[in-house]
Amino acid sequence: MLGRSTAWLCFLLASCGCASASGVADGGEERAVFQRDKRSSSVVSGIMQEGVGNLSCPYARTVHLKYEWTDIQPEYAAYNFTQFLVDIKAAVAAGKLVYYTIETGAAAPQWLYNNGVPRVVVNFTANDLRDFPYYLSTNYTHFFMNMTSTVRLFIASLPSDLGAALTGVDVVLGSTGDVAPWHGPAQNPKYEIPRDVWLSYWHNYTIRVVQEYRSIALKNDLFALNVHGLEDIPGLTEQLADIVGYEHLGNAAHEVCKQYQETGERLSLMWNDTMYHLMHTPHTGGQYIRAVCFQDRHLMEGNMNPVATAWAAITWSLTWNLDSMRAMEWELDAYPTQIWPMLKFFNKYAGVRHANESPGAWAYLHDGLNAADTVRFPEQTFGKARLSNADRMKAIAEAFSWAGARQDDPHHATQGTQSGRQRTAWNDVGWEILPTNYNMYLTQLDPVETTDGRWRVGNANSTEGSNFWGRFARSFNHSFGKNVMLFQLDRNLSTALTSGSVYLRIVYLDDNAGQFSIYYSQDAPAAMPVSAAAAHNSSDDAGLAGCAKLATVRKAASNTWLTAAYNVSKLSFSAACQRSSNIVISNDDVTDDVIAFIELSLKPYDDDLTYM
Repeated sequence: MLGRSTAWLCFLLASCGCASASGVADGGEERAVFQRDKRSSSVVSGIMQEGVGNLSCPYARTVHLKYEWTDIQPEYAAYNFTQFLVDIKAAVAAGKLVYYTIETGAAAPQWLYNNGVPRVVVNFTANDLRDFPYYLSTNYTHFFMNMTSTVRLFIASLPSDLGAALTGVDVVLGSTGDVAPWHGPAQNPKYEIPRDVWLSYWHNYTIRVVQEYRSIALKNDLFALNVHGLEDIPGLTEQLADIVGYEHLGNAAHEVCKQYQETGERLSLMWNDTMYHLMHTPHTGGQYIRAVCFQDRHLMEGNMNPVATAWAAITWSLTWNLDSMRAMEWELDAYPTQIWPMLKFFNKYAGVRHANESPGAWAYLHDGLNAADTVRFPEQTFGKARLSNADRMKAIAEAFSWAGARQDDPHHATQGTQSGRQRTAWNDVGWEILPTNYNMYLTQLDPVETTDGRWRVGNANSTEGSNFWGRFARSFNHSFGKNVMLFQLDRNLSTALTSGSVYLRIVYLDDNAGQFSIYYSQDAPAAMPVSAAAAHNSSDDAGLAGCAKLATVRKAASNTWLTAAYNVSKLSFSAACQRSSNIVISNDDVTDDVIAFIELSLKPYDDDLTYM
């Protein structure tokens, strides 16, 4: 069968101007000239889009082409790569890179079931029956590997300008990318596959697919085998690295980009989290396994402002150090004025694993009301701390209702990560969510003690203009002596941040006629005025001699989110403001200023990106 299908493939490739499949050599492992840049995950990091329907977004670096097996091989002995080739050409013509998936499972061709592969009927949902192949059948594995080999021959036969644009293949072995044969029960229980048997199958055939693509990977420095389940199968990572090297491996970080404030969010940043450890461990040559995530329809939170949802999900994903994210179609098409700058922001920081690689530092000010925290939220006041206790979460939200907090979908807040992200409204309390800011390399000192969290500020649920900033923020509280925000830069940031001018921006709510001042650590500044030091409400002013005033922001009560942007010269890590901070925002009066975002960047900000 492989001989017949390969002959057909040669005919197709010849007719479309590609190299003949018969001329593809599996040997010759010399590396081509395609090179990564110096960052951990190279130019292949950043935003992906699905399909070539609309290629107008300049910040979607990569096109994700996804096909069903039945599309690629509609008949037993015939392959059809026509649409695949058309799509690759369209993506490359638009200046995009290409990443692809061939799906099996319910997307497998029906002719399998007439050629010795058992059909497994699965109750996908109550009224949705779907056909899946019995993966453990030797006939199935024969056909699957033949298909994989033939697709690889097609890829290897592409002209150099098209082949050079390929950044990888998604290694899918079961139901979509999930490490499962299917979702739901098989009607015939004899076809149910025990978990240990399935993981053994997944282990073996992941290795076989990676071996199949070895020659492609070794000739293209950009190409990666994006696998699934490395965190589930001990030893698989090392076995795959022996075949193609760590630099050619990616792994699906399934949950990271699909929502923000997911159940378990805080724990997913800990070193003992298997996925986090896997994707943040440097390997030979300082290479990292690429962390790839695909957003899906559950990103939408009912009728809530999708622009605000997109920004929160992007900043959380960067906090986790995600390399690549496939954005939703509505993020690319529906709100270009607001969301395109967010996608550009993601590209700017995607792929960064270390501060000394980063083009800057930032913080989206966020107070995560973590119901698992019994110190901040004592059980005697708020009720028993357990995931299922919706009343505890509602009590916490009620305690902060004066600052905008609410719990609009309490049921989903009590669910696990997968079910919980299907919420249909905003929840401001969650279980093991991150209690501090979403950030990279810019830490706010004691945010709970020095500021108040704010939620749904202004018209946060409106898609108009800059309202998305109001999903989360922090404010001063003059009545309680909270008059200062202190930010400390990671000391491992590039010396470029201190060797010349850098660019500072602060996003604030212009909600009254008050004012605030900005200070920064500088090598040889004028001393901070005594009046400003007093406003810091601290008896420890030892560091103020190294703190220079940058500007005073005078508000005009326009009730919109505005950006204060400045060039900063002679920023210093050796000098410091109060408590070894590098950026200080000081309340100058009795009004309580609301701040949403702060960034220090090596690059200036684009004037045309109105809302970012």
